[in-house]
Amino acid sequence: MSQIDDELTILKQRLAVLEEQKRIEAEKEAEKKINPMKILGEILNEKKKLPIVSGGARESCMSTEKYVWICDQNDKVKYLEPIFNMLKSINERLDALENKNKESSIESLF
Repeated sequence: MSQIDDELTILKQRLAVLEEQKRIEAEKEAEKKINPMKILGEILNEKKKLPIVSGGARESCMSTEKYVWICDQNDKVKYLEPIFNMLKSINERLDALENKNKESSIESLF
C-alpha cells in the first residue's frame, strides 16, 4: 500500500509541475498578444548580444556552422532594428494622439 501512496505522491507532484509549466506558457502567450513590441525589442536585444563578425572574419567564419549562424543573425538584426524603431515611434505617436483625443473629449464635456 505504501508503494501505491508513493507513486500517487510522485504523480501529484509531476502533475503540479506540468500545470505550473502550462500556466507559465499561457502567461507568456498572453504577454505576446498584449505587448508584441516589448517581445520584439527583447528579441533584438538578445540578438545584439551575439558576437559581431565583420570584414575578413566573415570569410573565416564560414568554416563552421555556429559562426555562419551568428553572421546570419547579425545581418537580420541590422535589417530588423530600423523597422522596430519606426514601429516604436509610430506606436508612441498613436499613444500621444489617443491621450490628446481623450483629453479633448473630457474638456468638451465641461
